[in-house]
Amino acid sequence: EHQLLGGLPRLGQIYNQVKTACPGVRDVYMPPSGFCRAACYVAIKKFVEGEPANGAAAVFSADPFVRHAIFVDEDVDIFNDAEVLKAVNLNMDINKCFIIPNAKGSPIDPTSRNGVVTKIGIDATRPLDSKFKRINFNEGLEEIDLGKFFKTF
Repeated sequence: EHQLLGGLPRLGQIYNQVKTACPGVRDVYMPPSGFCRAACYVAIKKFVEGEPANGAAAVFSADPFVRHAIFVDEDVDIFNDAEVLKAVNLNMDINKCFIIPNAKGSPIDPTSRNGVVTKIGIDATRPLDSKFKRINFNEGLEEIDLGKFFKTF
């Protein structure tokens, strides 16, 4: 419970710190799936490649308990874990991840060894020169009449 309560006040500090590294920051969120402390999702309008790595450093400096900083494009709903994971699966290039071994973490983190953890910043933004648009998997679903394909009992 204390993790949930402690995460909320950190959001403003993280936002302000990330804004320096990524002027196009739109929103930050510490999801309950990361206990409102271990993970931080950041939506940005990226202006130059490499901004997510600088932003991840800002997140880790603003809150030493964050282990995963995931940066996505501004059109991704960071309040929806499935949307963030979709962005990670479609856009993450493991070579662009920002990894910090032996960093200060939370002493109650089960992965820490004497309060030391490995942190990762994930760039799940589309490349600026990408010719691909965001995929909407639900587009057109309302036009499909499932009754044409399945019998009702």
